[in-house]
Amino acid sequence: MRGSKMVFSAVILTVAIAGCTTSPDVTEQSSIPKEVEARDAISAILFDQRTYYIENQAFTTSASNLRTLTTKLDTPNYTYRLVAKPNQRTGIAVTATPKRPNLRSFTGVVFAIDAGKETLTISEICETNGPSKKPPAPPTAPQSPRDMIRCPVGSRSAIAIVTQR
Repeated sequence: MRGSKMVFSAVILTVAIAGCTTSPDVTEQSSIPKEVEARDAISAILFDQRTYYIENQAFTTSASNLRTLTTKLDTPNYTYRLVAKPNQRTGIAVTATPKRPNLRSFTGVVFAIDAGKETLTISEICETNGPSKKPPAPPTAPQSPRDMIRCPVGSRSAIAIVTQR
């Protein structure tokens, strides 16, 4: 009887210790849903920008012109901003600046690229390599439809990250 109590106590102690220890990844895991929220919001805004461009041959810096009414430019976790890059006819950038210190920042861009007889829109979302209160600088527009948009130093493609998972 005494042996079974000791085994039971050892099991309880092991479970208690395991429950009290946290891995360093716990903080990172709790930030993932918030970062996905930012990535999804930027994706929706970029989609709306593409639609707006098709209809108006220009991008817009006014959120009220976009169809994504569910995307607010100020949420509990992020503040979003629309900036013409380099101008409203050729590109737009959307930044997501976190309000909490443990979150990554994001910058999404969509560019209108001349492809001969038509104009194509190409987009990318860049995320900082680690938590940052400053969004990545907007990437420069590719010269041709075959060129890739490259995220600046200190950031990486959030789209490539999502497709790898």
